[in-house]
Amino acid sequence: MLDFYPRFGFVSVDQYQNSKAILVENTEAKVEKLDMSDQEVGDLVYRTIGKSLAVSKLQMYDNESLNMFYLTSFMSDFVYYIKALNTIAVAEYEADTLYLYDVFSTKAVPLDKVIKAMGNKETKKVVFSFTPKEPIKYDVSLLKEEDTTLFVMGYVNIVRMEAKTIAFYHSPPGHKQNEGRCHS
Repeated sequence: MLDFYPRFGFVSVDQYQNSKAILVENTEAKVEKLDMSDQEVGDLVYRTIGKSLAVSKLQMYDNESLNMFYLTSFMSDFVYYIKALNTIAVAEYEADTLYLYDVFSTKAVPLDKVIKAMGNKETKKVVFSFTPKEPIKYDVSLLKEEDTTLFVMGYVNIVRMEAKTIAFYHSPPGHKQNEGRCHS
């Protein structure tokens, strides 16, 4: 397959992952695991995603339906509500690591507050599935997974951010880029 995609103009690019070692002190933040089978909860999550402010360098918009597909199927057990922050976090715990897949909030919320609220006494590290807006605050490593290659195509401009972090902006030649946002 590695020879297949380049025939059609795709190029392979490196992927990077942000993480941070953390020490969670006692937190009073109330975090509630959401029941994504509940229609009212689903409606709340859908509305929040639609009005959410970006926490990452690259944010999808007009993408509520695709997010809801994931959040009501295989990721339904990973959806949490942080009451004090009025924020929805999509996260998974594995041993001493918190995997933070996404954060949805209608107001600007510092990721450090989300991490503090979501962490527990066992949590030693947070790993992001997105590039935070302020990647300089986090450790960046090359992400290499067996049998996984990221290919990109089209009018994609690869912008190198701090510490080898990359984000993709899709825009045709001569079209002003809408930095950090793209359509699904």
